Amino acid sequence: MHVIFFDRNGLELYHSLPFGTKVNVQYYCTLLQDKVKPAARSKESNLLQQGVILLQDNAAAHRRPDVQNLV
Repeated sequence: MHVIFFDRNGLELYHSLPFGTKVNVQYYCTLLQDKVKPAARSKESNLLQQGVILLQDNAAAHRRPDVQNLV
């Protein structure tokens, strides 16, 4: 499985998951903290200060309060 994040300028982060990995709340929160935020910081340092809006599908992990509070 591949997880892809875009920003207004194009590709932000492309992440391949190891075979058999399940995307649960813990994995998704770790991905946001360890991969997505640093990628956004390195491209545009002021982007995170202005606020980021993630458009996510309706997957159960995306709807959890843990994820919503992290973003």
